[in-house]
Order: sequence, then structure tokens, then C-alpha cells
Amino acid sequence: DCCHNQCAAGCTGPRESDCLACRKFRDDATCKDTCPPLVLYNPTTYQMDVNPDGKYSFGATCVRECPHNYVVTDHGSCVRSCNTDTYEVEENGVRKCKKCDGLCSK
Repeated sequence: DCCHNQCAAGCTGPRESDCLACRKFRDDATCKDTCPPLVLYNPTTYQMDVNPDGKYSFGATCVRECPHNYVVTDHGSCVRSCNTDTYEVEENGVRKCKKCDGLCSK
């Protein structure tokens, strides 16, 4: 039997949930191209709405929240610290990296 194209290193069956390792991301027990997006476009309101199923990427794993001592980038990734052109803020209990307005203070 052939493995699903999301599998990286063998499988126990044909589905993306049968992979021994994932090519890109693992979301619960399923291999995926990307983690579920944090926001989705709402064609009725013409706005971006929070996706209740959205997850952050932590390495190659999709997580509901970043681990302790990690911050969220504007791409939805968990990182140890913000880049030089961003600074750390807390919004709704989530530590995030926000773009500096001009030069960042050291």
C-alpha cells in the first residue's frame, strides 16, 4: 500500500493520520500542509474573523497556544523572542511580537 503524500517516513495505512512522521505539520494525529489559520475571511461582513479552530505553529506541530516563555509572531508561529524589528506585547493574555513604529528601542 502507498502512504499519503503528507507522510515523510513510512506509514501504517493510506491516510494522512497513518503517517509515522509528517512532511510539514502535525495537527493532533494528522499530517497537514499548514496549521489551521488563526483568522478566516468572512464574505458576509468583508472582515477577518477569529477562527475557533485556528492553531499556532510550534516547530512542526500545530498547538492551541504557545508554550510558556514563547511569543507569537504575526505569522502565528511560536518563537523564543521577537525579531529586531518587533517588540513584545501582551494582548488578551497572549504574548505577541508587534512591529516597531519606526526604530525599535534597544
